[in-house]
Amino acid sequence: MTLDRRIVTLLACLTVGTVVGVWYAVTHHERTQSYDDDDNDTDAEPGTFASTSLKSVTVVFRHGDRSPAFDYKTFPNIYENNFPEGKGQLTKIGKQHMYQKGKLFRRLYNGFISDLYLDHEILVKTTKYSRTFMSAAMVLAGMYPPKYYQKWSFSETVWQPIPISNDSPDQTML
Repeated sequence: MTLDRRIVTLLACLTVGTVVGVWYAVTHHERTQSYDDDDNDTDAEPGTFASTSLKSVTVVFRHGDRSPAFDYKTFPNIYENNFPEGKGQLTKIGKQHMYQKGKLFRRLYNGFISDLYLDHEILVKTTKYSRTFMSAAMVLAGMYPPKYYQKWSFSETVWQPIPISNDSPDQTML
């Protein structure tokens, strides 16, 4: 019973902390750019949270929107008709949301994180599931659009590969 109460208290604190953090981000950052701005908007002024006293940032988030992870007997063709990605996979909307989350992190922490991807500056970990790897990749694509010498393609594609690690023994938890 005590363990259950601790878990509920922890979840309540995390929820309140998240709500307060989101409220602060929404109400206190400059609204000079929208989500639909050009991908190379990282030359903007320092982000809201990029102060000289900031030493480290740890961000934990859940994967983006996904398709159902189990079968529905009443809807036998639900995956073929609605979720071509398959069971439990990131949907198009999930990919878009995670990419936008990366752009938001870039705006909030611009100046604290470099314009260019630098290996020593960021560590990304995920579980073994495709949806979590893809979510991490989409966030990183939004945070670090390739610039200068990091552009590896002359096409319209504006992303760069950034390592994502999983060194958990069972690979289902971090």
